[in-house]
Amino acid sequence: MRGIFRMMLVCALILFAATGIFAQDAITLVPFSDPLLEVEGVIPEGWTAAGNGIYMRGESPADLTLMAIQAAAASLEQVIPALLPQLALTELPEAVEQVEANGMQWDVYQVDVPAGGIVIRVDLALANQDGRSYIVLMQTNEEEYDALHEAVFLPVLQSVTPLVEEAAEVAYEVEEVTFPGGAE
Repeated sequence: MRGIFRMMLVCALILFAATGIFAQDAITLVPFSDPLLEVEGVIPEGWTAAGNGIYMRGESPADLTLMAIQAAAASLEQVIPALLPQLALTELPEAVEQVEANGMQWDVYQVDVPAGGIVIRVDLALANQDGRSYIVLMQTNEEEYDALHEAVFLPVLQSVTPLVEEAAEVAYEVEEVTFPGGAE
C-alpha cells in the first residue's frame, strides 16, 4: 500500500514539474502603461506589479523571476553607476547584442549574479532617447533563462516605448457676450 502511495506521489511530482515547464510555453503578454515612469509596452499576464516598474512572477515565495521596465530623465552616464552595484558589477560587460525596436537602439547585456549559493541570470537592456534613459531587466534562475529570454524578455523589450499622452479635446462653445453700458 505504501509503495502504491509513493508511486502516486512520485508521478504527481513529475506531472507538477512537467506542467511548470510546459507552462512557460504558454506565456501571454498583455499591454501596460506606467504614467509615473512614462513608459508603456507589454508584460506577462498574471505577474504582479511591485511598484517602480517592477513586475514579479511570484509562482512561489522563493520565485526570484522578475521584470523591471523603467525610465528616468537622466543620461545613461548618470544611470549606469547607480545600477552597477545592484548587479554586483564595477563596470558593464560587453554588450551581447543590439536590438532596434520602436525607434530605440538597445544595448543588451547578460550578467550572472551569484547570490546565496545560486546564480541569478540577468538580462539587461539600456537605451537613451530624447534625454531619457530606459531600462528593461529580467532576472531568473539559470534553468529557466533560455525559455524566459525568448518568451518574455525579447518580446517585452521590443514592445517598450515612451508613453505619449494624447491631448484631451477641450469642448469650446462660441457664445455672444454683451456688457451693459458697453459701446454699441
